[in-house]
Parts: sequence; structure tokens; C-alpha cells
Amino acid sequence: MFKLFEKNHDFLPTVEGYILNSIAEYYDDYKDNGLWVIDDNGEVKGAISAVKKGENLAQLRLFCIHESLQSKGYGNRLLEIAMDLCRKMNYNPVILWTVDICSEARHLYSKFGFELTETKENTEWADYKMTEEKWEVELE
Repeated sequence: MFKLFEKNHDFLPTVEGYILNSIAEYYDDYKDNGLWVIDDNGEVKGAISAVKKGENLAQLRLFCIHESLQSKGYGNRLLEIAMDLCRKMNYNPVILWTVDICSEARHLYSKFGFELTETKENTEWADYKMTEEKWEVELE
């Protein structure tokens, strides 16, 4: 999965630890969490997870789509699946953190009702400046 982020965004190897921690967080409470992967003959081409972060709070994590699958509905479908789990588990609100260089996903976040609520600088993941963004949605 790290290779997907590295290829799409030229991230440094420091991101690998973040991704491994995110996957471990899924397994810490897999009955209340979800992890979905697009597998293309053994190669990860997309992923998303929904992780319980508090009594009712959930966070979407690891959302990434290989550039060859972008703009073909795969990201929309992964978000649908993750949000369905959040509704089923009565998670509210749902948050996600992304970085400003992932601008291609903003329209999906807005489509699903997410709004940008916080930003902070990230200097650890790449050899260029980026801003982390927190997006949040209240489910009905």
C-alpha cells in the first residue's frame, strides 16, 4: 500500500510507518472497523479504511486510488462502502485527514457532505511543503 502513496505523491519512506500504524489500528478493533482494497492481480490499486476513534467518532483513512483508476468511479465506490459502514455502526461525526496535494479527491469529499474544518503544515512526508486538511461530516 505504501508504494501506491509513494508513486502517486512522491512521499518519503517516513509515510510507511504512518500507513502501517493505520493498518494496525484497523486490526485493533476489526469488528467495528472496515478496510477495503482494490486488488489488481496482487497489486494494490486502491484502498480506504473506516476506523472507530471514539464512542461515536469514525475516521476514514488510507484513501488512495492508483492514477490508472482515477476518474473511473472507484474512489466514489470506496467512499460509499466506507460511509455505509459508518452509518451502520452509527458513527457520527466522520472525519478524514488528507493533504492539499490530493486535490483530485476534494469533489468526492464535498459530494459526501464533508467540509474542511482544520489545516496544519506537514513537513515530514515529502521533500516539498504540503498542508494537512481535516474534513468532517455529520451523518443524519
